[in-house]
Amino acid sequence: MASFVIAVNTSYQFVNATSRISGLKDLVSLVLVREYKHVDKTSWADIQVPLVAQIDNQKLANKLNTQYANEGRQLDTEFKQDTKHRTVRQSFSKVYQDQKLVVLKRRITKTAADSLVEDKYTVIDLKHGLVLTLAMLFKNNHYQKLLADFVNKQTQANFKIKAHDIKDNFYINEQGKLVLVFASGLIAPAYLNVQKVVIPIGVIKQDLVSTNYIRK
Repeated sequence: MASFVIAVNTSYQFVNATSRISGLKDLVSLVLVREYKHVDKTSWADIQVPLVAQIDNQKLANKLNTQYANEGRQLDTEFKQDTKHRTVRQSFSKVYQDQKLVVLKRRITKTAADSLVEDKYTVIDLKHGLVLTLAMLFKNNHYQKLLADFVNKQTQANFKIKAHDIKDNFYINEQGKLVLVFASGLIAPAYLNVQKVVIPIGVIKQDLVSTNYIRK
C-alpha cells in the first residue's frame, strides 16, 4: 500500500493505468498529485493539487488535470509574491458519484487581514464526457437574472447580487436539485463562510433545456 500511494503521487501514467483495474477504480478516482507547502515565521501555505483518473474519456481527464495543475501553480505563485502575513490552503474531495454524474470539489481558504473561503465545484457528465456549465442547462441567458432574483430574495439587503454575478460555481446534488455556491462575503457576512442556495425546480423549470440533470 505504501508503494501504491507513492506511485499515484508521482506518476500520472501509473494512476491512469491503475484506474482501469477492476476494484481500484474508486480508490484512484481523485488523488493528490502535487502539494505546495511553505512555512515561515508569519505565513504558511498548503496547496493540494488533485488528479482525476477514473474518467474513461482521456481527453476530458487531461483537460481537467491541466486546469487543476495550472490553478494550483497560480495559487503558489501568488502566495510567494505576496509579502503580507497570510495563509493559503487548498484541499479537494469527491462529493458524490452516480451512474450519470460525478461532482468534485476544491476548497480554497485565504487569510490575510480578511478571510476568504471559496468552494469550486466541477460537475461531470460521465456518459457524454463533458463538464457541465449553467449555460448548457438553460435555453438562454435569462437564467442569470432568474437565479439572481431568487438568490436576492433569500439574502439580506446588504448582500444583493446582479445577473452577471451568477457564475459557473454550482453542483447538482444527489436529489437532482440545482445548488448555487457563493464564496464567503458575497451573499452573507463573511463569518458565515461559503453559502449554498438550493433552487426549487418550480423557479427554473420553464427555462431548462430538459430535466435530464435537474429533476427536483
